[in-house]
Amino acid sequence: MIARDIGNPEFMSELVQSWLAYQRTDDKELFWAFDLIWESAADNPNATFEFVLAVLRTRPEPKILAVLAAGPLEDVLAKNGPAIIARVEEESRHSPEFRNLLGGVWKNTMSDDVWQRVLKAAPNRW
Repeated sequence: MIARDIGNPEFMSELVQSWLAYQRTDDKELFWAFDLIWESAADNPNATFEFVLAVLRTRPEPKILAVLAAGPLEDVLAKNGPAIIARVEEESRHSPEFRNLLGGVWKNTMSDDVWQRVLKAAPNRW
């Protein structure tokens, strides 16, 4: 269900807006968006990566960028780094905004190989 729903552009838009609103307000009725993305980091790394890019395209404020880096982006790399790292590297090469966001990710439970690739893709750490 997660892959189908997140892959749906209308649902992705709702998810992004709900996640952003949850981060800004802590409205418990919007917790579902946080929970869905947390689960998808393990179950559907590509959908989670698309979510990260969709949030980034909204040009959120620095506080939200920090949560996006240390939350969904770090989670997907920690849970599914080998499956997603090539996409992360490619996005980092082409997007200064993404490269900056990647600088807010920490090692967490990433393998040493994935972590070294993250550091190479985003050498400027926050």
